[in-house]
Amino acid sequence: MQLTLAKLELIGIRAKLELEVVRRATHLTGNEKRLVTARLKQNRAERILSISTTAGSPAEAKVFWL
Repeated sequence: MQLTLAKLELIGIRAKLELEVVRRATHLTGNEKRLVTARLKQNRAERILSISTTAGSPAEAKVFWL
């Protein structure tokens, strides 16, 4: 369970960094930033889902959505 939580924490940190890079990108228009941000959020959700399906217990899977 601790490994699962550590993976989730890393996913969260990575997501924050990715979104900050997009926010600071001066070469992207507003619409492009929205599209990239949406894709990053989708990727994050997919990574969380892949961990939740291998977590081993429903209790661990619930932690992802808190």
